[in-house]
Formats: sequence, C-alpha cells, structure tokens
Amino acid sequence: MNRRVLGTLAAVLLTAASLWWLVATDQLAPVLAGLGAADLRILALVLPLVVVLQFARAGRFVLLLERMRQGGLMASFRISCVHIALNFLLPFKLGEAAFPLLARRLMGVELAAGTSTLLTVRILDLGTLFAFLAVSASFAVPSLASWRWLSLLAAAAALLAPLALLVGARFVQRRIPVLASIGEVLARAQARHIFGQVTLLSLLVWACHAGVAWLAFAALGQPVDLATAVFAGACANLAFALPFQGIAGLGPVQAAFAWAAVQAGVPTREAITVALATHAALLLSGCLLGLLAMLSEPGLRWWRAPPTGSRPG
Repeated sequence: MNRRVLGTLAAVLLTAASLWWLVATDQLAPVLAGLGAADLRILALVLPLVVVLQFARAGRFVLLLERMRQGGLMASFRISCVHIALNFLLPFKLGEAAFPLLARRLMGVELAAGTSTLLTVRILDLGTLFAFLAVSASFAVPSLASWRWLSLLAAAAALLAPLALLVGARFVQRRIPVLASIGEVLARAQARHIFGQVTLLSLLVWACHAGVAWLAFAALGQPVDLATAVFAGACANLAFALPFQGIAGLGPVQAAFAWAAVQAGVPTREAITVALATHAALLLSGCLLGLLAMLSEPGLRWWRAPPTGSRPG
C-alpha cells in the first residue's frame, strides 16, 4: 500500500511540475488554443489505427503463448485492450501486472507463462522501437543524414538483438532466471518458425503509433514528413517505457516527443501542442477500447470475483 501511495504522489508531483513549466514559460495558453483548433475529423482516424495495433499486439500473444489459441484472437484482443488502458491510467507501470493476471483469469494461462511472454514482447518492442528511432532520426534530423548507412545497420541489429537471448539464456539461467524464461519463449518461437511473423507484427504495432503521430501533426495544421512523425513517436514511446510517469502518462512522454520534433525543425510551441494531442488521442482511444472490452467480457472486470466456470491457473 505504501508503494502505491508513493507512486501516486510521485505521479501527481511530476504532472504538477509539467503544468508549472507550461505556465512559467507562457506556453499554456497558446498550447490550449492550438489544441482547441485541432481538426477532430482527422484525429478521429486515430481510433481505427489503435484497433489495428491492438489486434497486432493480440496476434503476438496468440503466436508466442500457444495456450492463448484456445480463446482465439478476440479474447487476446480484449485482454490487450484492458492491459493498455490500465497502463495509461495507473502510475509506475502498475498496469503491466494486468496482462498475466487477466490471461490467467480469462484463459487459464499460468502466471509464469503469461509473465515471461509479456516480458518477451517488451524486449521485442524495445528492439523495434530502437530500429524505428535509428532510421527515422537519420532522415528527420539534417545533421544525422551522413550517418544514414550506420543507422540502417543499427536498425537491423536492434531487430535481431532479441535472438541473442537464445544463446545467452543458457549461460545466465542460474544467475538471471528472467532472461532465461524470455529465452525459452523465443526458442519456442524459433522452433515453430514464427519469429519472423512476431517481428512483422511488432513493426505493425509501432508503425500504427507513428501513424497516430502523423495524424496529430496534420490535425493541428503542422504537416510533417513521415520520418519526423516516426522519430517523435519513437522517442515518446521509449519514454513511456520508463518506470515513472505522471498522471495518465503526462510528463516524460510529451517531453520526449516535443524534443524530437524540435530536433526535426518543428517550432517548440507547436511541438508541445502536437505531443499533447498525440497522447490525448492514444489515451482516449485506449481507454475507450478497454472499457468496451470489459463491457463485452465480464471475466475482465478484475474487481469482481472470477466468473463461474473460469479455469484456474
């Protein structure tokens, strides 16, 4: 309980610091005006993109955790929607614990299997995000153009880096059991020849995120090239992986997005406005899908006792 209280307090302070900075630098009023002028018709296109990325997330779980096949793609999709919504709303990434718990409740998946699969997916996400970051930075930031060839090599290495755990797990199993469990999940994926499919789904997930950023730029009258949207979105999502966040994810995520956009030539005020719009669109879409998932599947209402007939882990 003390940890939850401290986490909530830290989230409140981080959000307050962000708002104080906006007020102290006279950015708040123009940023709010810019958000008010956003084209909602363009932002509405974010929702179908988020649906696609949630299905891509669900597809990865279905492939990596074979027992998820028993519930089908839709069950995995609903779990993923609730998982992401809680990640947005709860401080200090406490929402991450939702996936293995909900998979156990709804699908009968053992906690250890659900946790190791989630950790594997997060490793794949980091590799994909670093690949997107390396390539997009070389196109979005003029000073990095001469390093473009190196960025392509770095991107390929980032995508393939998770495979190193297949070898490393043998040596670290006794010292770092978590890495060993991730290596086992990847080994099963390699044995079933699905690692390429999972990697493609990871690319689709983060391509959708980049599309959301691009739509936010367009909705606010700041059209940019795709590389800038990918660069800003990748920086924001890497910041979202940090264990500390403000209320509803406010703070580091928008700071990273705005910093990247400024490096690509977007004016600071406009960069902050688009950062907030992008996060708001993802937050609202994610929470809406999470709510719909809970309404359509009583087993995902974690505050109630498991429904009769649910399989134990």
